[in-house]
Amino acid sequence: MEILNVLMPMFSGDKDEFGKEHVPPLPLSFDRVNAGQPPRSNAALFTLPYEILGRILVHISSESLPALALVNHDCLQWARSRQFCSIQLNYSYASSNLLNKLLIEAKQRLDAGDMNSPSLGHCIRRITVATSPSWACHRLGVDFMSEEFRNLPEDKQRERMVDASKVFLVGYISVIQIVLNIITMPHLELLDWEDKISLPHSFFNYVAMSSIKHLKLYRVKVKEEFFIELPEACKDQQWPLQTLHIEISPTAEKISTSPLSTSILRLCAPTLRDLNMEYMNLYGEAPLTFVDQKSGPAPRFPSLRNLTVGGGILFEDASVLDALVQDNLRTLDVETESNCVTKVFFRQRGRIPALETFVWESSHLPADHALDFLRANAQITKLALPHANPSMLLEVGLLALLSKSFSNLTSLSLVWESTSISELSLETVASLRTLEQLHLSSGNQHGWRHDWLIDHQVMRKHLSKLCLLKKLAFSRDTYMSRSWWLPVHQYYVDHTLLVEDMPENADDNDKVWEQIHSERIQEAVRRSHGQCEMAVFWADSHACCWVSKDWRKISRTIVSGTRQLLDITENYVWREYFMSFNETLPELMVSFHAADYRH
Repeated sequence: MEILNVLMPMFSGDKDEFGKEHVPPLPLSFDRVNAGQPPRSNAALFTLPYEILGRILVHISSESLPALALVNHDCLQWARSRQFCSIQLNYSYASSNLLNKLLIEAKQRLDAGDMNSPSLGHCIRRITVATSPSWACHRLGVDFMSEEFRNLPEDKQRERMVDASKVFLVGYISVIQIVLNIITMPHLELLDWEDKISLPHSFFNYVAMSSIKHLKLYRVKVKEEFFIELPEACKDQQWPLQTLHIEISPTAEKISTSPLSTSILRLCAPTLRDLNMEYMNLYGEAPLTFVDQKSGPAPRFPSLRNLTVGGGILFEDASVLDALVQDNLRTLDVETESNCVTKVFFRQRGRIPALETFVWESSHLPADHALDFLRANAQITKLALPHANPSMLLEVGLLALLSKSFSNLTSLSLVWESTSISELSLETVASLRTLEQLHLSSGNQHGWRHDWLIDHQVMRKHLSKLCLLKKLAFSRDTYMSRSWWLPVHQYYVDHTLLVEDMPENADDNDKVWEQIHSERIQEAVRRSHGQCEMAVFWADSHACCWVSKDWRKISRTIVSGTRQLLDITENYVWREYFMSFNETLPELMVSFHAADYRH
């Protein structure tokens, strides 16, 4: 039953959330939240330029804002601009009260015929819809994990679930849909929808007429096939979306999401700058196409700069790819081998003049892959192959090509299928003298088993030749345990210590192991001193070390062993180093984790 999706926490698979705190947007300027009207107050404060008022507001403590709001009407709206610039609807009582307030305001403004009066809705820039399972269970009276609920007869359990679903969808989700209009929230810029539920046709029609510029639909569902339909008066209206992250799947077989997805793309094509298309279709294929007699020719995307196409996206023909992959793209993140359409398209696409960053999501590529698309785009500065690929392909094909033709390459990430990286490969990597940041990995890339026994002496021997290197990252590496009987793949799992390693009165083996391991990593960093000035990150080694000209000033962060090791890899390697998308994306997109090239 669908209500289960909000009663249970959503499991994100191997998606990394570490270090990705949501940064609230800055409040809107006073003139905008005050609907363009002058201040009512004669206070000297409101004679200051609005830019200065904004700077003052961010330095007022959150605890003082309620008191500020009580001073007068202008201070109320001024305080609200920060209190409500970003809101999260989690099905708490506060969320429901806020929605009711927005509904009342909208009705009052409509009844009075005054669309320009200041309101709470004028202050909202960003909305995140993410229902809390604990709040849902509490308010709907359905705690299916409780003994009381499990002891109910099956028909009573089903009845409760049906009632809860009606209350939630009709009494809550439908209200959110109503307030998502330009009358209620004229300055709403970002909607991040995290609830894994089916959304009706009307929801998409409402959103398409809103002021939203950044939209994320994460794992939402639809129960029918449909196109977005705008009222006759809005037929020629464009949807001013700049950023779109879309993951839509059907609730049953034989339901295609292609009409909805393509109609969204058509509406926002002129303004769309960043597009991330992921797909989770559990019921078969729903290929995308722009070849549709009713909708006319394929749209053009003149503003599109960053494109991510997940491996689960299927294309009926090349019409969608032809429209999206244009010469103005700067960043491309794609799985080129997912189906015949993408494979043929990228083999024949040729050079993209503006392309700077290429994230090649394909794994287990054939050793004799022609590398046609890569060969045609030797101008790129950043290249990442984040999944494991055969040593033969990397050594004989890809690295040889890079050393010969890629004179602008400053950032490189490669993963070997084998449990080692040959010295020949390292020697070729070292010939890429323009590199400023480098990530290497090898062996098993998932779970607790780490089987790449890294040799830092060999790494120093070859990589020290990279004179411009500033950042170096290793992930999924492992080491020989001091307990000689343990296999290398259990290094991070079994923290067994030798008697001589145990200090007196030690009562926590894990802490002692962490200390010994961090000292081991620091020693490797010390030995790297003098090779080059760079940041060295052993992502799976629990220690992150910065190498300065004086290695004694090393700063060290020990990461809790309870966190998945892969978290550190993805946060520091992918998010911080290779993509750096945050310098090109809008400030509000921080909440979408846009700096992470895969999410």
